[in-house]
Amino acid sequence: MAKYKDFTLSQSDYDSTAEYTDNDALILAIRNILLSRPGNFPFNPSIGMDIEKYKFDLLDDQTISNIQTELNRQIAEYMPDLQNIRVSVKAVTGDDGNTYLGILVSTTMNGDIVDANFLLKENDDNVKIYGGTLDVYNEIN
Repeated sequence: MAKYKDFTLSQSDYDSTAEYTDNDALILAIRNILLSRPGNFPFNPSIGMDIEKYKFDLLDDQTISNIQTELNRQIAEYMPDLQNIRVSVKAVTGDDGNTYLGILVSTTMNGDIVDANFLLKENDDNVKIYGGTLDVYNEIN
């Protein structure tokens, strides 16, 4: 039986849901931590780090360290059974001259190594997130 489960809603003719388990659910959970604001989940009001509060064009060493520390804390608190968690955060300058936030989360689950790469871009005070390993979430608005 899967330890982690998550669901997504698809906008289709059938208004269907898709179920994700284990590695894919873990990637969705990390994405939810990044994009959620504290208070969004009534039964876990402190989950979420509100990544939108950081201005990506001002990514200095202190800001990157704060993001990395907060993401590590959130993962440790809300996914305590994960082992060997490694979080790497860095500023990435794209070919277009814009600054992006690159995040790599690596962990061990069920004996398998799971890597989730995210690239976040600020655009008009909204954050777009690219990455993970799920085809459905290659680009999330």
